Amino acid sequence: MQPKPVDFWATNYYAKVNPENCTGCGTCLNRCQVNAINIDEHLNVSRVNLDRCIGCGNCMITCPSGARSLLKKEKETIPPVDSENLYNIIMANKKGKLGKMKLAVRLMLKR
Repeated sequence: MQPKPVDFWATNYYAKVNPENCTGCGTCLNRCQVNAINIDEHLNVSRVNLDRCIGCGNCMITCPSGARSLLKKEKETIPPVDSENLYNIIMANKKGKLGKMKLAVRLMLKR
């Protein structure tokens, strides 16, 4: 129950609701695994908290009125091509540029 689960997921999509089609039935509310959806009681439509939405699509596929869709984020996250690239990215983020340079020198000297 992190306050912003989206910070821990590499996702390229987010959920959006069309308020004209939403009936406020709550099906999406029950399907959301990160509690990113709530029902606006005054308007009787669902709302998406983008700090919590991980773009999984569970709410979209079960919406009986078809009021939900997934939209692509402006900034695309491209996953690493293999585990070596993944570990390089982790190390670069963990150690910063200087740490990555030290690691590169160390690896070059081992050859």
